[in-house]
Amino acid sequence: MPKLAALNNTLVKTDTTKKLFELTADKSPLALHTSLGFDGAVSGSAVISAIDYTDNNDKSNITSTPITLNFASDKDGKNISSDIKGEQFVITQGANDKFTVKNISGSLTGTKVAGDQYMFNDQSITLGELVHTGDDKASEFSMKDLALKTNSEIKDKLFYINQDYTFKSLSVGGLDFGAGKFAYSIDKADPDAMLLLTKVYNNSLLPWNKNKLGSSELVEQAVRDVLEKGLIFRIDEASLTNSAGASKLNFNIDLNAFKVDEFDKNDKKPSEIFNSLFKNIDFNVSLSMPMLEEFRNTTQYLDAARYSKEPLNDEKKAEIKATTTKDINQLKTELQQNINQISQDEKEALPLMTLSQDGKSLDLKLNYAADKFTMNGKTYSFDEFMNVTQAPQMLGLAAMLIGAGASSYGSYDDDADYPAYSEEEITEDPAIIEEQEIVIPENK
Repeated sequence: MPKLAALNNTLVKTDTTKKLFELTADKSPLALHTSLGFDGAVSGSAVISAIDYTDNNDKSNITSTPITLNFASDKDGKNISSDIKGEQFVITQGANDKFTVKNISGSLTGTKVAGDQYMFNDQSITLGELVHTGDDKASEFSMKDLALKTNSEIKDKLFYINQDYTFKSLSVGGLDFGAGKFAYSIDKADPDAMLLLTKVYNNSLLPWNKNKLGSSELVEQAVRDVLEKGLIFRIDEASLTNSAGASKLNFNIDLNAFKVDEFDKNDKKPSEIFNSLFKNIDFNVSLSMPMLEEFRNTTQYLDAARYSKEPLNDEKKAEIKATTTKDINQLKTELQQNINQISQDEKEALPLMTLSQDGKSLDLKLNYAADKFTMNGKTYSFDEFMNVTQAPQMLGLAAMLIGAGASSYGSYDDDADYPAYSEEEITEDPAIIEEQEIVIPENK
């Protein structure tokens, strides 16, 4: 397309810039091309030259292929876009310690929404592979096909955003840990409050932001405004997948508009407060037992490779698998015994998670709507639900989710003397609650 004007700039070597030339083997580090269209639109590209720099003091080396940044803007700067690409970036420390980033790419589009603030409608960052190699083979890792994608928009005077993080392969010490995903969404939020939060966040990343919005008071007020005006928050998927299966979680919460000051009053029952806050809640968890077994085995293989004096051979792997299978079967038995005991002690009591008939998954399905909870197929009022659910099981689930792949450095002790709960024991942080350690067995 014909252009009204074009400008080429190259960084030249001076006393101020000569250090930059050391990074690029005395070649110009930056070349900039800018074009002006007949409609006033601006476009261009910036090329950062390949880096090849060695620091002889700490025996480190940095190399990269050229990095290209393209950019474009309409006449008034209301709509902008940019993308970046680079093939490889390598940091080497000493003779063998090397960190490599391959196939780097990113893009964004943005729209000016108020003053000098932009809302970035679409953003993406992808890395083909992150690799670390070194003398310690058990600490080497490779993560392939990493991606972060974000989409945000204002529609019908409401703010929407969704974001997902994925990796398709994680290998540590030559062992395959599988793939992972975390995706969340916020729908129907107040635009002004969300844009303020965005501005505060951007300010933390961009030190030249002239407005300097970084105070905790502004963040607190923006969060309060968002919550008081209602929104829908979703964890669309949190998952870990390996060759044996996938464990997944999804969560949806529809928050009513409310006023924080209303909850300072003491004339409302807990059920009334809960119902005024939440319009709908959905929470679903499916833990694949074969997947957890495989994950557990893999972590144990890695620990053996790192810390055991004996080599990780087929005999050692078979021993780890046998122990894991035994412990997983014991876990299933204890879960069923727990369910049976609950049924005997309290006819209306409800186990938190259910074990599938084939023993291959632990599942939880929870919904709240219209002042009713439905959990694993049974419906309860608010008060009934509080009575039939087992709070220690909820803590156990959290421990299980966190510790499913961790190494078993402790053991489950039935005779342990755990302190009883009392309100006086709550610290300034009510989230700090001591709980019984639950160890997930290793698989075979």
